[in-house]
Amino acid sequence: GAGGTVATTEFKNAAPDGYTLCQEAIGVFTLQPFVREVSYTIDDFIPVAALSNEPIIMIAGKDSGITSVDDLLEMDSVTYGFFGMAGVEATGISYDGSSPTIAALLGGHIDVCTGHPGEVMQYVESGDAVAIGIFNDERDPRENLKDIPTFKEMGYDVTMSVWKFLMLPAGTPEDVVTKVTETLTAITETDEYKEFCDANQLLPLTLTTEEMVERINEEAAVNQELLAG
Repeated sequence: GAGGTVATTEFKNAAPDGYTLCQEAIGVFTLQPFVREVSYTIDDFIPVAALSNEPIIMIAGKDSGITSVDDLLEMDSVTYGFFGMAGVEATGISYDGSSPTIAALLGGHIDVCTGHPGEVMQYVESGDAVAIGIFNDERDPRENLKDIPTFKEMGYDVTMSVWKFLMLPAGTPEDVVTKVTETLTAITETDEYKEFCDANQLLPLTLTTEEMVERINEEAAVNQELLAG
């Protein structure tokens, strides 16, 4: 509920015994605090295991006439599901989640939208949509994504992805944190977990607690500046 803030607020008061964990998506800390009032910060928790990363891809409908960012720039106006590119006159249309947004694009009601690989690539591969670009620093190494250009290489310094992790409440004893971290790390290093990620078009993510906190704070600062602008 409320972009994950309801569960996160409740988890803040969970018993710090190592038996209750919370899976989070990064936006709970890097976006939600700047669009609604929340009563938590990352300092109220201890990230113990990075899980996966999902880049964001912009796609266009096959009949939109859009096959590249250059096509977007040449259009008088664009209708889109989530956001507009700088310098393009765009009409924002809100939908209740990714599925109806993608359905609207496939039906020709909007020109472009964004989504994760697991949500959009089946339509790109079927020819029902065109991949315009991916919001990564570098091209995705996976076979079905490696030919999608990054917006960064096209001159737009924008990187967006959703990465997920597990965390414990602050105050959990250090020995418990160590035990949980070691156990979860061992799980994420198994072939079974890697196969799960591959089947669901997720990239396994490896970060320490300190690296996760640092990355959260960095991304939050960027979003705060963007939203203030």
